[in-house]
Amino acid sequence: MTKEEDLKASLREIRRLADDALQMIGAPTGAKLKRKRAIQTSRNTLPDHILRLKKEGFFRQPHTVSEVHKKLQDIYPCDVNRVAVALYRLSKKRLLRRISKGIGKNKQVAFAA
Repeated sequence: MTKEEDLKASLREIRRLADDALQMIGAPTGAKLKRKRAIQTSRNTLPDHILRLKKEGFFRQPHTVSEVHKKLQDIYPCDVNRVAVALYRLSKKRLLRRISKGIGKNKQVAFAA
C-alpha cells in the first residue's frame, strides 16, 4: 500500500469511529444530518413570507414597514420590529430595494422589488 492508500484507509476509519461515537450520544450523523438540514430549510420563516409577497407582486409599488406588517398579519402575526429587521436584511442581500417614500411632510424608508 502506498502512503495515499494508507491515508485514505485511516480517514475512513476515523469517519467510522466518529459516526459510532455520535450515534452513541444520539447526535445526527452522515445522512441523518443532511436530512435534518433539508427539513430546517423548508420552514416558513418571516423572510420566506416576505419573499412570497414579492413573488405575488406586492412590492411592485414601494411599501413602508407598517404597510408590509399589516399585509403579513393574517398569515404571519409578529411585531413590527421583526418585519423591519427582516426587510432590512433582505435589502442587504439585495433581494429588495430601499427607497424614500414621502408621506405628508415626512419621508420614510420604503421597500420595493
